[in-house]
Amino acid sequence: TVKIKIDGPYGVRVQGDPHVAAPGTDWPLLERHTALIKRTDGLFGANVGDITNNWVGRLSRLYGEQNMGRKRALILAEGWLREVKWLWIDPGNHDLWSGADDPVRWITRFAGIHYKWQGSRISLSPPTGRKVIVNSRHDHPGHSQYHPTHGPLKASIWDGWNDDIYTCGHIHSGGYMYHPHNNGKISHIVRLSSYKVYDNHKDERGFRDCALPAGVLVIDPHSTATSPVSFYADPDQGADVLTFMRKRFAGGRSA
Repeated sequence: TVKIKIDGPYGVRVQGDPHVAAPGTDWPLLERHTALIKRTDGLFGANVGDITNNWVGRLSRLYGEQNMGRKRALILAEGWLREVKWLWIDPGNHDLWSGADDPVRWITRFAGIHYKWQGSRISLSPPTGRKVIVNSRHDHPGHSQYHPTHGPLKASIWDGWNDDIYTCGHIHSGGYMYHPHNNGKISHIVRLSSYKVYDNHKDERGFRDCALPAGVLVIDPHSTATSPVSFYADPDQGADVLTFMRKRFAGGRSA
């Protein structure tokens, strides 16, 4: 359970793999999306993994291709993680390469951020109104050449829970689907791409360049609709909608 300590509509700006130390990371965009959380009332952060490159083993040679070593990368990651209110962060494969010594695990622990290896099912619980269940992990297994959301869509169909939101990242391609189930429930399926826009590995393997580094999930716990969730692929637009909904909610209470 992750408690939402405000009443009325709230939002989650969920983002894909930041790889903060990579020379190919779009830092101006990452900073803009981070500032969006800080200035928008009721908007929280969530991340689906791979905070740093964390090259290990034979991959350590790749530090020769970036201008930042491990020590500076961790200082940068810690400063960035402490900037905003995170509801949860999923560890990525790059983070888990450190095993029990995963430094992001310790940073999030002392910052009070929900961080669980192998992903989480999270109940977002506001003081009043309906709860929303999020099924989030770095990757939901299963891939298709036709759409990046195949893995989380498969999870929503076959895991038996039909949760409200499924999120993941990992493959640096993004997409969104809205999936109604036979039992009347609706799942919002989101795979986020990455802020690492210049990526030799992606180019070498011919991975699809479907850019969706971040989006905003707007949740109205007092909604009577089938789903209280709306997704906006443009984080600025999602933040604007949330601001409008919160003002409307506050005006209704004062009336």
